[in-house]
Amino acid sequence: LHPSSRFRNVWDAIQLCVLLYVSIMIPLRVSFESPAEGFWFVLEQVMDLYFWMDIVLNCISGYYPERGKNRIAVMDLKCILRRYARTWMLLDVLSSLPVDQIIRFSHGTYLCSFDASCTADFTQMDNSGQIFRLLKILRLTRLLKLVQIKRFAGLLREHQMLIMSLERFLPLVKQLVILGMMGHWAACCFYLFSTPDFRTAIETEKVKSGQLQPWLEKHFGTNPNLHSVEDRYITALYWSFATLTSVGYGDIAASTLAERICALFEMVGGTILFSFVVASCVDFLAIINRRTRIEKCRFVEVSNYTTHEQFPERLRTAILMHYKN
Repeated sequence: LHPSSRFRNVWDAIQLCVLLYVSIMIPLRVSFESPAEGFWFVLEQVMDLYFWMDIVLNCISGYYPERGKNRIAVMDLKCILRRYARTWMLLDVLSSLPVDQIIRFSHGTYLCSFDASCTADFTQMDNSGQIFRLLKILRLTRLLKLVQIKRFAGLLREHQMLIMSLERFLPLVKQLVILGMMGHWAACCFYLFSTPDFRTAIETEKVKSGQLQPWLEKHFGTNPNLHSVEDRYITALYWSFATLTSVGYGDIAASTLAERICALFEMVGGTILFSFVVASCVDFLAIINRRTRIEKCRFVEVSNYTTHEQFPERLRTAILMHYKN
C-alpha cells in the first residue's frame, strides 16, 4: 500500500478524528468510572476494531526514507515489517489490547452494554476487582498513539494553500488547543489520584477518624459516584485551570500524597506551558501591530509623494482612497 495513496490519506484523516476522541474520552472514562453504554459503547468497539486494522495496514504500508533527498517510497515487505517492528508495533499492540472488554466480561456486562441495559454497578468492586482497576488504567496507554499525529504533517503540507490565510493564527490556536487538552488531562489525573485507591493506609485512617478531609469528600461526600460525572468533572477542571494559570484560589487543595505529587507535576508543566501561550499571544499581537504600522507608513509615503509631485487634488484623493481601501 503506497504511503501517499488516496486510501492511506483518507485512513490517516479518519485516524486523526479517532485519536481526538480517544484523547478526550479515555481519561474521562477511566478517571470518573463512566463506562460507555449503548451507542457510545458500539462506537468505541468500532474504534477498537479500527486500531487493530490499522496495525495490519501498517504492516503492508510503504514508507519514505527519513534521510536523504530520495523521496521514492520503500515498498519491500521485509523492510516495512522490520521498520514497523523497531518503531510503532509494540506501542500499537499495547494500546489496542482489549482491556475494556476483559473488564466487562469479568463482570458479566459486555452484552448488556450494547443496549445500555446493565444493572451492575461499575464503581463497586471487590478485592479481586482491584486488578481490573489497574487494567482500566492501562487503557491510558492508548493515548500514546497521539504521538503519531506527526504523520498528519504531510497531509497539511498537501493542503497548505487552504490554510495559508490562517497561517498567522495557527501558532496561537495550537498553544490554546494544547492548553485545553492539558487542562482536561490534568483534571482527570487529579480526580483519579484523589480517589481512595491511591491513599496510604495512614491517610485512610485519618479520613475515617475525621482528622483529614480531602477535597473529594468535602465537596461530594463519602460516595462521590452518587453525584453526576458532569459535576465532578467541572470541579476537577476548575482546579486544573486554576493551577495551570497560577491563580490557585485554594478552595480545592491537595491534601494526600498522591494529590500533591499530581499537583507538583501540573504546577511545573503548567508554568512552562502557560508561558508559551503568553508568548504566542504577544507574538500574535506584535505581528498584527507590525502589519498595521507598515500599512500606515506606506499610506503616508504615498500621500507625501502625491503632494510633492503636485497631483491634482481630485486625482490625489482618488489614489489615497483607493490605497486605503
